[in-house]
Amino acid sequence: ATAYYWPAEGTMTFFAHSPASVASSWDGNTYTIPFDIGTTAGDAQVDLLVADVQNGRNYANSGTTGVPVAFGHKLTKVSFTAGVAKPQTGVTYTLKSIELKGVGKTSTFTQSNNGTTTTEAWATPATSSNYIVFSGNLPVSADLSIVSPTPDEVTTTKTLFIPHTFSDTASLVVTYARTTNLGGVSSLVEVEKEVLLKDISTKWNINSHVTYCLSIGFVPQMLVLFIMLAILEDVGYMARVAFIMD
Repeated sequence: ATAYYWPAEGTMTFFAHSPASVASSWDGNTYTIPFDIGTTAGDAQVDLLVADVQNGRNYANSGTTGVPVAFGHKLTKVSFTAGVAKPQTGVTYTLKSIELKGVGKTSTFTQSNNGTTTTEAWATPATSSNYIVFSGNLPVSADLSIVSPTPDEVTTTKTLFIPHTFSDTASLVVTYARTTNLGGVSSLVEVEKEVLLKDISTKWNINSHVTYCLSIGFVPQMLVLFIMLAILEDVGYMARVAFIMD
């Protein structure tokens, strides 16, 4: 094994990230990591973990105890669940697709430490892209009108995104089908709904797990199809807000 020794004078700064293949740079004050989330959401995505900068280290304060390297997640995990706002006899719903449009693809993560406080941030994304997070035919049956409902889980894969404040055009697009079978007569209506992400919440935060709950329903008196979106945010990969779209 290679032996390393503390310098006789001065101090050292330590910084670590995973994956190691990601480029990083140090300007004497701030570490910078350019990052690309890729073009496809799912299990193939690479998570970004970064340890806090440790500066001012020397033999006197770290020679016998070592330097702590505690990694933390620096992306946002996004999940989806779904249910029916108020189930009705003869009416069924099938979720077809969920797409996030115009969300950050590439950005730069920075971290600095003044000796006592670590400061970290993501820059405004340099580029954006669209991501299909679900595509298929998922029957939605969970009853969201009851107390403490258990929504149907939609996304089971890893879906990671760059934390950032949403642009004016970033949006969530949901497509679902409503089938009605009354008196032996069946009808099918396919609906696509789009909502701006900034109208649900302003941003995705570092090291957060955000769950969007899609509540699908139909109000016969008004002949209006709508989707209600509820968000649960859990720090560590839950404030609530709801948005109704008609």
